[in-house]
Amino acid sequence: MVNHKEIIEYKIANPDASSRQVAKVIGCSKSTVNNVWAAYQEGVETPEDTVDKELEEQCLSEDTNLANLAKRLRTAHRTNTQLRRVINGHNDNRTIFDALNTAVGKASLSIEKKGSRVPLSLPTTGKDNATLEVLLSDLQIGKVSRHYNTEVAKKALAVYGKGVLDFIMARKESYKFERIVIALVGDLVEDHLKHGVGSSVACDTGLAEQMQDAIEGIWEHVIDPLTSLGIETEVVCVTGNHGSSMHKGMDSFKAGRFSYDYVIHNTLRKFCELRGKENVKFTIPDGTFGTTSIYGKHVIYEHGYHNPCSEKGMTDQMLKRGRQLKIHPTYWRQGDKHHHNCFGQGELILNAALFGIEQEGIEYSGILGFNSVPSQTLVVHVEDNRLGRGNVKEVFNVQVTPEDA
Repeated sequence: MVNHKEIIEYKIANPDASSRQVAKVIGCSKSTVNNVWAAYQEGVETPEDTVDKELEEQCLSEDTNLANLAKRLRTAHRTNTQLRRVINGHNDNRTIFDALNTAVGKASLSIEKKGSRVPLSLPTTGKDNATLEVLLSDLQIGKVSRHYNTEVAKKALAVYGKGVLDFIMARKESYKFERIVIALVGDLVEDHLKHGVGSSVACDTGLAEQMQDAIEGIWEHVIDPLTSLGIETEVVCVTGNHGSSMHKGMDSFKAGRFSYDYVIHNTLRKFCELRGKENVKFTIPDGTFGTTSIYGKHVIYEHGYHNPCSEKGMTDQMLKRGRQLKIHPTYWRQGDKHHHNCFGQGELILNAALFGIEQEGIEYSGILGFNSVPSQTLVVHVEDNRLGRGNVKEVFNVQVTPEDA
């Protein structure tokens, strides 16, 4: 059982220690440290206070479903205790309104969305430290074709989210995942205004509802479960041509801010902030492309609207961006063309779409003759400086078409 007194005494003796550091020393979770210390500072809990022993032990259970339920019950117990003290007038020199606001605020932050995945505890048996790249582009939720609509899009997101978690767990003995880079590479909505009447009749929802559906689906099935693993995570967000404030084409000034994608990106960022996910960093550029580095090698993310997806087309665009940034880029990632392609040892990757099945020519892509397997790409990086070796060890496509599509 976690000794609350030990946590509080350690925090008092080491005021600069982070919750993560305290958790490692005491042997508990970071959230436990945060809850105990916050309660102590507000006078709700003294060093002698303890939570029910059986419930506390269940919070540490190896059964993730049991542990998750126990944590929710523990949070509810503490919130109820604080509210009861407020009602009884035990508010320690604070007004009843201040105390009530604090209690309601803490309760709000602890609310779990119904159906949200249980956070996983990752084994660390793999010998190689690794970074996982998770690409997500061309969801275009709201789009309608013979085999795609809003409901199929939501199910496809669920299939992808499960596929990413299954991928991680299947490789737990090969890699020790220390970082995740989630790249949102544009065209998350379809936009019923993009091509006038033609787009309107080819959508089953309007732009506002598409934005809501994209935010909820990406949060529930991708961002929340992956960031709940406790791994350091960076979310790189770039805009696409669908969602442009100009509707047709892309914004030509501050596309990252003027696009409707800006609302999606920043809402997801705020969700992480409100949930207290300290392990998550968002990169939301004002322009049309974003960048990060993985084991010292630069990767550039861009939707790909302005360039062809051939090896030469992607290489040329990558080098142009490198000159703008005054860096030497190693990796290029883009979407837009609705099918998968990979050149080199994972240096250049074209991410596919969550749709693509077209056999009749009844919508724009099919009219142009395109037909592809709906999928999204994962990339595993390991630091490998040996001569003749690349850092990319796996490029894996998660096929996302739900069985009942």
